[in-house]
Amino acid sequence: PQGTNNEEFFIEAFGDNGYGHLDPANWTYTQNFNSLTLGDLNAQDSWTANTAWDVENTVVQEGANAISAISSSSNLNANRTVDNSTSGNVVFYLRSNSNDGGQNGATFRMRDSALTGRCEGRMAQNSTNIQLVGTTAITLVTGFSANTWYQIEIQFDTVAGTCKARVDGGSWSSNVTMTGSGDLTDLFIQTNDSGSPIGTYYIDAISDATPAAAAGINKGYIIIEE
Repeated sequence: PQGTNNEEFFIEAFGDNGYGHLDPANWTYTQNFNSLTLGDLNAQDSWTANTAWDVENTVVQEGANAISAISSSSNLNANRTVDNSTSGNVVFYLRSNSNDGGQNGATFRMRDSALTGRCEGRMAQNSTNIQLVGTTAITLVTGFSANTWYQIEIQFDTVAGTCKARVDGGSWSSNVTMTGSGDLTDLFIQTNDSGSPIGTYYIDAISDATPAAAAGINKGYIIIEE
């Protein structure tokens, strides 16, 4: 952030657990799609999207709307830029109406400025598994259920180059090494590259899930320094 004289500043906090910074480099993009207009996602909330991606109100995790894509073919993509993020937690909800094992699958991918996917959560193609993917893939759920929302939380550290994940608030996976380099600056979603054109995929309720306790803060007061 910039001060009124174009000077950088940061926020310090002192609370029950001691001292910490409120880091502006945590995940910052939050969207529940409830305020968007039904129909094409493209050009709404700065998304560039294949026309397969729609804002819809029939299948939602919360509130009024979610987004969905019918897998009529592979590589049905959508993306938008996000504020630079270096570490923290992001949570989103993912759902499919098919688990026959032959579907395309769907991906939630966080990319760097070169548009290299650093870390992603996905319903894998030709599979019924939910995975965390960096340079290798870890299975988070074996045999996901159709027509079921899954909460996927990813914790990332672009400096250390690692990410890990958990599903529905369960146990954390082991770390995987992130691909690419640099901050996360782009969010990319797609139906996956291979598999039969089977399945409708839904995403809802994207938000920052970085715990305040990670900065040593439960409650306290804030000092702003320029």
